[in-house]
Order: sequence, then C-alpha cells, then structure tokens
Amino acid sequence: MATRSVRDLLEQPVISPDDVHMGDVADVLIDPAEQRVVTLAVDWLAHPGQISGPSSDLPLSQVANFDPHQLVTGGEVGQTAGLDFDAVDAESLIPATSLLDREVSTRSGDVLGGLADIYFDDSDGAVSGYEVEQEATGLPSRILLPSADMEFGADRVVVPDNFQVATDEEYGLEDEEVAEEQDLVFESGLPDRRTEDPSVEGPDERPERDRIID
Repeated sequence: MATRSVRDLLEQPVISPDDVHMGDVADVLIDPAEQRVVTLAVDWLAHPGQISGPSSDLPLSQVANFDPHQLVTGGEVGQTAGLDFDAVDAESLIPATSLLDREVSTRSGDVLGGLADIYFDDSDGAVSGYEVEQEATGLPSRILLPSADMEFGADRVVVPDNFQVATDEEYGLEDEEVAEEQDLVFESGLPDRRTEDPSVEGPDERPERDRIID
C-alpha cells in the first residue's frame, strides 16, 4: 500500500508481465461520488482485436505493480482491459486531466488556488488528498483532505468552508521547502556565525581595555 500521484502516472508506459510495452497511460478516471480512482485510460499499442471487455480502459485492480517509471499489468492485455468485478458507470467517471489545474474555491467563494495534483492509495484507489497550489499568495502548496461535500464543477472544484488540510510531512512538501532553504544558505558563501564561540579570542582580538601598553 502506497500513496500515488495522478500527475506522475500520466504518460507512463504500461508493461505486460513478460516485459512488453503495451501502451501508455493517457488519463486517470475518478469516481467523484466515492472519490476513488477506478480505471486508467490507455493509449494501447496492441491491435484492438487483442483487447477484450466492454471498454479498453485498464481497471486499477488489474495493475500488479507500480514501478517508479512504469505500470506492470497482472496478465496479458486481453485478460485485463475492460474487466473488473466492480460494476462501474463509465459515464459518471471524471478524467483527472480535466480536473488538474482547475480553480479550487470554498463554498463561500474564497479562492484557494489551482489543483496541482491528486493523491490516491494504490491498494483500493481511494483519494487521499488534493494538492492546491497558492501561486497568488506565494505560499507553498497544501494538501486538502477529501470531503463528501466537495463538488466537481465544469470550471472549478468547490470545497466546504471548514475544509481540512493534511500535514506537509505526509507528502514531503515541508522537507522540500527546508531543503531549498538549506541550499540557499550553503550557496551564500557566508560563515554561520552561530557556530563561533564568543569566549575564544585571538591574540589581537582582546578588548582594548585588557591590552598591556609597554
């Protein structure tokens, strides 16, 4: 079980168990009612006749491994595409690419920023957080937790006024900011004065009043 990024999945190769490149992820389809990743739209390289089932989408449940730069299916394309034990209304699913970069605002109209990414649990597809960029304010991104009161409109995502935010440590956002600040300090070339011991003085650095004048 691990948290995955929707944006990172886009354009990743889909590989069969025998290491054959079968296609590339074109989109990630989300059930807005359950806030769960259900299937992956794939640009298949295989002949359409090799793909069985009511649709050519790859159910998330048929992904055997999420490797860093590719997805590995649990079997041949003809055995996995379009097949899932869960009944899904394909028309109710929302492509993630249509959600990314949408404006995110509260129900009372406060604009929070743009939807930068969506995170989900790869074991069951449950969405765990929505990353919102706050470019207008210059503040770092924050992760909004899913809520049953969220609305996915045609041009924006609306969240309740009392939305909850995940801790940055869970998604590595805070560590990134700290690392950038440390890089700036090291690149400045200035010594860290906090490491100097003020009690140690060089021979010519004693206070004027303590010097002996011959």
